[in-house]
Amino acid sequence: MRSKQITFISTQLGLTDYLSWTEEDTFADLIQSLKIKYNIKILNYLKSNFQNIRKNLSLDQITIKLYYFDNEGNIQTIGNLNKVSDFVSRGIKKVFWSPEPIGGINYFKKSFCRTCL
Repeated sequence: MRSKQITFISTQLGLTDYLSWTEEDTFADLIQSLKIKYNIKILNYLKSNFQNIRKNLSLDQITIKLYYFDNEGNIQTIGNLNKVSDFVSRGIKKVFWSPEPIGGINYFKKSFCRTCL
């Protein structure tokens, strides 16, 4: 039996990974493996490319945005809880991913509420 793989590409981090998956795997399952594998690289990228983020950022405070390009070249987002098999069966073999920080209350207070500090 051939192994099932899907390509994950992060243009921001300059990474390409070929991830194996099963029929039951969701994109969240695959994202978790990327977060573990590229922990330091992701955190360094966010700290150097985003403003107003926490000083001690952790993987729990980031999200991974997923998308692919449809036949017309339009960007289509992918929900993390979608099954990988549903997308592969539609012919989608490359998924692009981008790490982003999650705002949170500390960010909200500093940015929008001058009297809350």
